[in-house]
Amino acid sequence: MPRSSEPAALVPFRNRTGSISYRVTATVRGKQRKRSFLNLAEAEETQRLWEIERVHDAPVRRTITHLRPNEIRQAEAATELLKGEGLGLLDAAKYLITHPPQKYPAVTFADGLREFLEEKSHLSTAQTDSYRQHGENFKAYIGEARLISEITADDVQQWLRAKGSLTAPLGKKTWNNYRNDLSAIFAWFQKKPRVWLIENPVEWIIKFPKRSLGYRARQRLEPEVCRDLMAYLERRTAEVVHVLHVGFISGRQAGHAQRGDLGTGASRNRYFAPSSVLP
Repeated sequence: MPRSSEPAALVPFRNRTGSISYRVTATVRGKQRKRSFLNLAEAEETQRLWEIERVHDAPVRRTITHLRPNEIRQAEAATELLKGEGLGLLDAAKYLITHPPQKYPAVTFADGLREFLEEKSHLSTAQTDSYRQHGENFKAYIGEARLISEITADDVQQWLRAKGSLTAPLGKKTWNNYRNDLSAIFAWFQKKPRVWLIENPVEWIIKFPKRSLGYRARQRLEPEVCRDLMAYLERRTAEVVHVLHVGFISGRQAGHAQRGDLGTGASRNRYFAPSSVLP
């Protein structure tokens, strides 16, 4: 498009009263324009409009809006976002009105945990104590007033990491125990008739598979040490040795039976038996 003369200019000057005014000048479509302003924002807006007319060689319609500048920017961003969907702001507004987002009751985790523990009081003491211990610990971490609907997976992740330290991180089995108890609590929050949140934040937290937990190597006495121990006990209390011997044999047989290998009597008694049985 053809351009006329120089770009629109804005020049400050001192008026008759001694205050600063602003003069905007431009030549648009062969006609010179000049206007003075006391307000800088109005002067800049006029300069912008005149420059658009000069560049495009066409008049600009001045639009009147009651929106604030930040609202205009949001509307422009929303329009750009909806453009790819073939929708406008009006379409989005109508959908939002006809499909309002679900609102969740303002229930704190502390109140929810109290109700959960009351309903689960019929469970075993060990299970109830585990829920109480882990739930109370998480409550202390996030605060008494924290709403259930505001809790995120990041909150749970940070809580689990805080249970350990850089030198002694939380073990995988302990991690799973804490995680599973908290997941059960949030799953209860999520079920009807409560529905205090849309999704369980704990579901996003890693759960270590059983095969990765591993087992610590079992400590056992060598035959020589075991022989000396049993000989000492035989001299002290023969009845104790007999009970230990019978109990040990029963346990070894059960263990071998589970593996499908009972073995010989000598192999069963090798690591824990009266001294007379050991070679």
